[in-house]
Amino acid sequence: MSATRWLIFSTIAIVLCPSAAGFAADPPEDADWLSYFHRRDVSSHIGRTGDQHLQPTSRAPAGVKVPDDFGQAVRYVKWSTPMDPNGFRHAAFASSHGVLLDRLLVDRNGDGRLADETAIVAHHVQTYGGGRGRSCFGPVPMRLPGDDGPIIYHLSFSAARWGPNSIRISAAAACWYEGAVRVDGRARPCQLIDYNANGSFNDVCDEQLNRGSADRIRLSSRPADHHEPLFDQKHFVGAYVRLGDRFYSVTAARDGAYLALRPAKDLKTVSLNLPDALHGVVIYGPQGRFEVQSHDDRHPAPPGRYRFEAWQCEATDSGGRQWHFMGRYFPADSAFDLSADVSGPIDIDIGPPLVASVDRRMVRGGHYFRQALRGRLGEHVSVDSLSGRRRPPAPRLRIVNSDGSYDRTFQFEYG
Repeated sequence: MSATRWLIFSTIAIVLCPSAAGFAADPPEDADWLSYFHRRDVSSHIGRTGDQHLQPTSRAPAGVKVPDDFGQAVRYVKWSTPMDPNGFRHAAFASSHGVLLDRLLVDRNGDGRLADETAIVAHHVQTYGGGRGRSCFGPVPMRLPGDDGPIIYHLSFSAARWGPNSIRISAAAACWYEGAVRVDGRARPCQLIDYNANGSFNDVCDEQLNRGSADRIRLSSRPADHHEPLFDQKHFVGAYVRLGDRFYSVTAARDGAYLALRPAKDLKTVSLNLPDALHGVVIYGPQGRFEVQSHDDRHPAPPGRYRFEAWQCEATDSGGRQWHFMGRYFPADSAFDLSADVSGPIDIDIGPPLVASVDRRMVRGGHYFRQALRGRLGEHVSVDSLSGRRRPPAPRLRIVNSDGSYDRTFQFEYG
């Protein structure tokens, strides 16, 4: 199996190299081949993606050396990738002067060495004073093994220093696949995104239901011949995607070179019963990411294990003002199962009533208070006005001691 990536010297580069296999040794006959793109400002083309946190250490791994003139304060990291037989690639950061890490060595060819690599200079260095700052590198072409030979994958790196012992290093995908994918005989513009930045494009949600573990599919609601495609439908790489009122099975190449969406056959879905107050709920898991709207007749979803991503509703207060509420950031223990063996709709008990709370913490002898609005499962709830104001006025906090000698009211501020 092979597909060609052409090299074009333009604003967006497409790289020439053979493609590797996906889920199976050979792609499905109805698979649609996608083109590979890489870009420094990748977020302006595919939206915001996740990154991979790389744990730095000053101790060099066994057998790994850097040139003597590489720089000062060397920090070593490992970029995790299932595309490499060892499961990772070595990288090292150093400072040419001062304390900011502005030099990078990466094992781009996978030989386990850094001494044979050419140092990469940060293309952007932002300083904040006091030795704090951030350096950006890339895109860096990584040569990864594939079934038909090497493939090229581009990474961006970031190294930030927030204090003497506070260094954060991360890697993010600087590439994506894009093309037209057939859905029920019609071609739709599509993007396949390595959201977790590990070099593979077919990762599904992990057992811990970590939202950032699944790769992404962006599909346009417009046909491929439309003047300007709009990628307004976001999906997880999983067993299925839902388009309209139909489910489609997903087959994605591990290296991202192709994608196939087929109507799901003999799929038994589970009906969800949303609270009347909610307008919609988003759930996700290994089966995929599904938006359940209040206007759906059955609120269907494939059986499986899920977590809530978000819910939303609207309400009108006694003064006639309309408010929009959104619940997000659910606790890890809020996972739930949808079983195909259950007869009838399954109740989804989330949303209002809401609980307002105030958290207090001590910082350098001072009291710091934070107001929060939470839902039934402990999720964070945001509120916005639909009546002309962008957001409601910040709440106030009144503190009174037991004998009333201290009685003050404070105004919270938006952070």
